[in-house]
Amino acid sequence: MTPRDELIEVIARALGDEHRVRALWEAGSTAFGRNDEHSDVDLIAVVADGTTDAALALLDENLRAWSAVDVVWHVPRPTWHGHAQVFYRLERAGPLCLVDFVAAESSSSSSSWFLEPERHGTPRVLFDHDDLVAPARFDADAWADTIKERREQLRLRHGLFTHFVDKELARGNLLGARAAFDDFVLRPLHELLRTVHCPERYDYAWRYSHTDLPREIVTRLESLVFVGHTDDLRRKTVEARAWIDELLRSAS
Repeated sequence: MTPRDELIEVIARALGDEHRVRALWEAGSTAFGRNDEHSDVDLIAVVADGTTDAALALLDENLRAWSAVDVVWHVPRPTWHGHAQVFYRLERAGPLCLVDFVAAESSSSSSSWFLEPERHGTPRVLFDHDDLVAPARFDADAWADTIKERREQLRLRHGLFTHFVDKELARGNLLGARAAFDDFVLRPLHELLRTVHCPERYDYAWRYSHTDLPREIVTRLESLVFVGHTDDLRRKTVEARAWIDELLRSAS
């Protein structure tokens, strides 16, 4: 058994014996069948109302019994998704495997539990005392409207900001030019590509890009990401802008 597998078993056993924790499942890369020895342990629990802090304390107690804790971070509340979230880096698991634990209270909407298969994959259920873990409905029509609106925003941003690379190069500000390339050229290009090839997860940033995008697209993106010198930055900026223009035209 790998340390990662052992860690999951420790958490599932500890929380499964606690009546205030009603369900626990593994999400993240495991939900897409892509987990490996470097994958984080992404867990979501449903806990009885008012028992979030008790569940987090129980988690902490059992993790510390299993391993020394290098770093722990409780995400400040309220979080963007509305649930408590905590990250751990544990000595026995190694620096590449984090625990990412979300605790959702029972009365919260199940639509916020990351259960749409199209966006979050198929969870690996560790226990479910109340049959809570079920696929959530994905509104494809509403999502298509969201993507259309986002593409229009990217079109406007492209017209306004893509030349910031040239501006900073003209100033001799190489650090600013490199940052502008990332912010106003590469990231919008990547997001547009995701709207085409993986629209359900267009907003996942660079996460899962190497598997969500076609291999030839990944290879072409990789050729743009690594910049060697000023002339290389100029050339790759021109190439990336042309690619963005092509994607925007085809989306019109």
